[in-house]
Amino acid sequence: MEVTVATALAVGLAGGTLGGLLGLGGGVIMIPLLTVTSGSNPYLYQSASLVAAVAVSIGSIPRHIRSGMVDRPFVLRSLPLSIPTVAASAITAALLPDPHLLEVIFAVFLAAVGVSEIAGLFVHASGAAEPTPVRNTWPRASAVGGCMGTLSGLLGVGGGIIALPMIRALTRFDMRTTIATTAVLVLPAVIVGGLARLAAAQHTTSADGQPMTAWAILSLALLLSPGCLIGGALGATLTHRLPRAVVEKAFGILCLAFAARMLGLF
Repeated sequence: MEVTVATALAVGLAGGTLGGLLGLGGGVIMIPLLTVTSGSNPYLYQSASLVAAVAVSIGSIPRHIRSGMVDRPFVLRSLPLSIPTVAASAITAALLPDPHLLEVIFAVFLAAVGVSEIAGLFVHASGAAEPTPVRNTWPRASAVGGCMGTLSGLLGVGGGIIALPMIRALTRFDMRTTIATTAVLVLPAVIVGGLARLAAAQHTTSADGQPMTAWAILSLALLLSPGCLIGGALGATLTHRLPRAVVEKAFGILCLAFAARMLGLF
């Protein structure tokens, strides 16, 4: 089943809006939506969403920078590990013997994220005070960069879904600083990861057993990009207006629902 233009535009808009809202690349939403609406094709969807995430970043980053919430030292300390790890893992993804393994890995990862988000809401609802921010250090930033790069390239997501909870846990930045900082971190990761995925495309196959091509990935990414660009700008604007608890709860539930669907539970 091919991805239609209307489907790609709608998926891009949904992924871009959530990506801009939470500082993500949008792949965490685009990949499951493409799977549900157009059938399974893990490597194509993951690679195209990684390339299209550049548009999400272009749409969202200016708004986050204008807010003054980006922690620039943390970004600079994360890059030395995030860039090489995303390139290496993106190439590794093309060499996996079973492309459907990527889909299972991503579904399990989505479930873990969903549980983590919802559990965090119960902790805050219990009246626990917001932790005091800790010192921004090279080891903490490097840990985020390394984990983000590795999982971003392997799973075809921008990496924000990894960086967001890690930054919160390791630095205790407030939520808006975390989101803005994560959004900036995503851009170099998706550029490098997208290029690596395009370069490695010839080493894998599509869902119908045909050789994968860089053009197939680029074509789908271009269809996703207009929605990603508009959604990224919209989501970044909403970040500073909507109640965080509502957004986080919806995001957690959505992750669990998509994980269950991709694992064939319904």
